[in-house]
Amino acid sequence: MAKRNTEKRGSLDVSDDDDVPLRRRSKGKSYFLGIGIDAYEYKHQFAPLNNAVRDVKAIAKLLYEKYEFAVIKTLYDQDATSDNILNALDTLIEKLSESEKLLIYFSGHGSKKDNSNHAFWAPVNAKLNSPTSLISNAQVLERLRDFRGRHILLVSDSCHAGSFLGKGSLFQVEISHERALNLEFGHSRWGLFSGREDQTVSDGFKHSPFAEAFLDALQQQKDSFILSSIFIELVAETAKKLAPKQDVVSGPIDGLSKNDGQFIFWKRALGKVWPPKTVPPGLPPETTFRPLPEYPIDPYLLQTIPLITLENLIDMENALRLTCKLMLQDLEIPLHVDKWVLRDFCATKMQATVEILDAIKSLKAELGDYQLHSGALFEKVIKLKGKFSSKLNAKSFQFLDQANSIDLSRSINNPLGDLSFQFGECEEIVRKAFEENLEQKNNLNDRLTDISIQLQLLYLVLQSITAATDQNEFPAHMFN
Repeated sequence: MAKRNTEKRGSLDVSDDDDVPLRRRSKGKSYFLGIGIDAYEYKHQFAPLNNAVRDVKAIAKLLYEKYEFAVIKTLYDQDATSDNILNALDTLIEKLSESEKLLIYFSGHGSKKDNSNHAFWAPVNAKLNSPTSLISNAQVLERLRDFRGRHILLVSDSCHAGSFLGKGSLFQVEISHERALNLEFGHSRWGLFSGREDQTVSDGFKHSPFAEAFLDALQQQKDSFILSSIFIELVAETAKKLAPKQDVVSGPIDGLSKNDGQFIFWKRALGKVWPPKTVPPGLPPETTFRPLPEYPIDPYLLQTIPLITLENLIDMENALRLTCKLMLQDLEIPLHVDKWVLRDFCATKMQATVEILDAIKSLKAELGDYQLHSGALFEKVIKLKGKFSSKLNAKSFQFLDQANSIDLSRSINNPLGDLSFQFGECEEIVRKAFEENLEQKNNLNDRLTDISIQLQLLYLVLQSITAATDQNEFPAHMFN
């Protein structure tokens, strides 16, 4: 059983034959299922953790941004029930083809019956006196036996995690890129665990020692790929330094498949999106996306836009569908089951942003033709403010806060807050004007300039989100 800080969380035979011809087949997609649980329902049995969710989020983000992982699925806290975890495993096992591979990462409490070999993962709803609420090693392995793909790497950062293996082994080999491809086209069912079957493991501080070692091995990799054997060696070495009383164990998962290959972490090519595509696959030919409006943006502003990860997209998509169905109906955006609703939402908001930007540009060009106290100028300013309030109000963007990204939330909320303030100031200037006042007219012009900049920032964030949806396949069964 795991506790906080001082508390705990509950070898391949590689041939030297370099004459094996390179098989010219696709490496296939890599899938990641991450499960992180900090807040357990029965706290008196499973103490709260501080880092399990943070660990999985950091690993998912890094795998998507730097490695060729096409689909990222995560379950955190209240979503990580025994049913949801098993359903996610069943869905992935059924979905993946023979050329694909799966990395499973569990972070949370583990449990083991006294004087027995029966060990369990503890889902968020786990109860010690309710075996059906726990997920046994046998339940996990039973599902993995049905996996058709090339590789499984099962990782567990929990107490008694090594019970999947009993005794583990580690090894390291030097190998060429060509030989790595042949290993990729083989098969493997391998496990990597934060401690032996009889060990409890630490939750750590910012990250658990094991997760910190896992992240470090991914971040420090300089080559275009890393074999799981070498990766495991790096993780074990670093984890031992961070937590000397823990022993990382690793080895083949017996009885699942022959092990004539290795799970390989392939790094993304610089500037390349994996898999490369312009629209998500699976759309019927007649299905089209809403066109994206274009607007010339100050290149300097591009530096302020945060990276949008697949995890962010999935969180936003779920929040949009769950909380904003009436708004989507008003915007005439259908709830397709095989395409990003998020993209059409952002395209609609981009169009509204461009319309207001064009109106601002026109008003600034004509400002010298109006008297500050004229009714025509007042009407234009009020109309602009009304258009902003109806089409770009902060309430319609609240679901984006569910993206679990502080930078992303700020990149939306900060411009919206400043826009609301600046439009209010513009209205105040023209409302209080009783005669021509050059100083106040210049003030109004400055406010309009600030509004233009904030609208461009908002446009760029929306553009970044739509680009991310174009570059990422819509996750099948994400609403199961």
